[in-house]
Amino acid sequence: MGKLPTILLLCFGSTVATQNGTLFGISPFGPIIGVPVSPAPSRFWPGGRVAYQIDASFDSTDRATLAAAIADYHAKTCIRWVQANEAAHVVFIRNRAGSGCASTASCYTGGRTTATFETCVSREKMVHEMGHVLCFGHEQNRNDKAGWIYDCGTEKYEHLNFGHLYDYMSIMHYGCWSCIAPTREGVSLDQCESRDGLSILDAEKINDMYNCGGCQSYRFRFPHMLSGTTNVVLGGSEPSGEPYYVCRAFVKGEIVSGKSVVRGGVWSCWVPHGGSEYGVPNQEEFEVLTNPANVNLRWVAGGGGAVPGNAIASGRTANGEPVYVSRCRANINGQLVNIPGKVYKSRAGEAFYPYGGAEVKCTVFDVLVCG
Repeated sequence: MGKLPTILLLCFGSTVATQNGTLFGISPFGPIIGVPVSPAPSRFWPGGRVAYQIDASFDSTDRATLAAAIADYHAKTCIRWVQANEAAHVVFIRNRAGSGCASTASCYTGGRTTATFETCVSREKMVHEMGHVLCFGHEQNRNDKAGWIYDCGTEKYEHLNFGHLYDYMSIMHYGCWSCIAPTREGVSLDQCESRDGLSILDAEKINDMYNCGGCQSYRFRFPHMLSGTTNVVLGGSEPSGEPYYVCRAFVKGEIVSGKSVVRGGVWSCWVPHGGSEYGVPNQEEFEVLTNPANVNLRWVAGGGGAVPGNAIASGRTANGEPVYVSRCRANINGQLVNIPGKVYKSRAGEAFYPYGGAEVKCTVFDVLVCG
């Protein structure tokens, strides 16, 4: 097969190095991968297609684990991992002499590179390293990390936030400890790092970066990224007729959907949580749902003990359960209106919306679906 080029791996320390214009950081957990601070489209895999080869060092168990990791990407994104043998750009190698989890792959180069797995192998670890191949850095190394974690100065900036909320449960987030410690209320050390493959926000970021279409083309956007109300998803209205749009925000360990209004060009967002209505004043800490490709997003009747399989996910609970976009039929001062909020599969017979300072439960509601 010949000698394959590899990308620099950095071990323990506290410095930053660059190679070919790429910023590298150091982690107390061991090697981390250099990724562009602001990756250019040329670094993304053309058409979202990654041609790979499996080295003979992978045994049948390793191959099955890799297949499960690939299936996670195929189910949640438009990325396609295609086995191509000698035409491959990525070669998966197992190094049983190693003692940790590492990858030497980072973004599309046009040539060949390797993704090497050592003694620490699981579906989640493979999904993580494959994220580096797709040009994703570590979540705890975002440029806005200071508002979300305390890191002892060990976690260096790797990349921008890609226009999405911080995600403690990202597959690209390290497990938390004293030097990667969450600073937000409601997040404990054991609530960092995904335990179920790509998180909802991971999939959204990939689908956004790789311009995925169809039912993977909806986008949650920070207010400053919006151009008026163009392509913003309408969720209901005030009794006065003022429109409500769908938003989501992080509150006490959860990412949940709620209602948004825009007044004088300024967006605001309120979400339901723990019996209360929470307003989110910082426009960098909530997102508004958009439908830039004008796909068939529609409201269907909820209830009946199940959330539709094609429901639009807006976030997750503190335990990782998906949260979906809903709208409740509410009687406000004798007038029936729709107010956007949230619904869970574990409580599919009821939805929740924010109003009058409270989290209000309803049993007559719709769920937003695609298709």
